[in-house]
Amino acid sequence: MPRRDWRQRVQDILDCIAAVESYTAGMSAEAFENDHAIIDAVLHNVTVIGEAVAHIPEEVRARHPEVEWRRLRETRNVVAHVYFAINIPRVWRYVHRGLPLAKSQLQKLLADEGQADE
Repeated sequence: MPRRDWRQRVQDILDCIAAVESYTAGMSAEAFENDHAIIDAVLHNVTVIGEAVAHIPEEVRARHPEVEWRRLRETRNVVAHVYFAINIPRVWRYVHRGLPLAKSQLQKLLADEGQADE
């Protein structure tokens, strides 16, 4: 499997955030909590986000401490390892607070870093 540039991993995160936004657009917290298919789709994307973060070099993460890299990765770990005790209202807050912030920070990161290979 060919090695993917870290910028592609950042774009993967942004694509996952866009998917979560589309899945939850117009939903209330109550509707979200009762839609297990949407919850599953959101949790899958949260997992992918965390995996993508793990493949972004430490030196890139160090240049961009404004991005909550650890939170993005740890949220994935909760989904993967504590799946039986996931707090759905907390997931809803993450979707509406954490992910939009990460989105804006990652978009800025890509703009600041440019598209050239490292």
